[in-house]
Amino acid sequence: MTDVLYSEEIGKASSPGLVLIHGFFGDSESWQPLAMSLAGYFRVLLVDLPGHGRSAAALLDLEDWPALAQALHRRIQEMDCQGKPIVAGYSMGARTAMQLATYAPGALGGLVLISGHPGYKDPEEAKARRIEDEMLAQRLEYQELEEVVQEWERKPIFRGQSDQARERQRYLRLNQHGPSLALALRRFGSGTCLRPENDLGVQCPVHIITGDRNTVDQERAENLCDLFPESKYTVMADCGHNPLVEAPVQLGFLIRQTCQQP
Repeated sequence: MTDVLYSEEIGKASSPGLVLIHGFFGDSESWQPLAMSLAGYFRVLLVDLPGHGRSAAALLDLEDWPALAQALHRRIQEMDCQGKPIVAGYSMGARTAMQLATYAPGALGGLVLISGHPGYKDPEEAKARRIEDEMLAQRLEYQELEEVVQEWERKPIFRGQSDQARERQRYLRLNQHGPSLALALRRFGSGTCLRPENDLGVQCPVHIITGDRNTVDQERAENLCDLFPESKYTVMADCGHNPLVEAPVQLGFLIRQTCQQP
């Protein structure tokens, strides 16, 4: 089957592998310029999730989490790298990394979960989140994208971001396609995931990362630590929900640290 997800590999082929997965309302460009820096140490695979960036058409083939995990696993197996790759995911990307670990727990060299959501324990809470996401999906379908972006930027999780970080994210969000994002949200939003009962059988290092300015993310990170009791947990100083743009140098160091764990 032909790859349905847009992807790009950078860095020396003989280097250890590193997969970078972006969050909702972004694409693989969200990882720049950090990805170019990491490519000095790793063979880096950048992926656009379904409905995002250059993977809008992937929604025709990837209708649920198992299909997405299978497509990612197949693409990772094709990587020209040394050993099992580390997978680093931010927000929706962290959720995707966990789904991938569930699908192929022995295929990964490590997990880096950045501002991730552990999933909902209560099915009713998950249902409420799906209803909330459906309201956003309808706005993405029928409103001007710039209006939706302005609403999105006012979410409490983005408070405290610098003007530079906000402008960078706004540029990436305005390059997306609203209806494609809407469908991606319905299929892969956090309300579609219930919390696993155990650590998914993952036998690789797990590094959970969050910022100190966001108490919601910290609570979720602590729940992830319960799910992965052997994991390393780092709270980044003076950082909010999106370390990719708020503290890329520090985040790059932490990712490299994960890859050096035994």
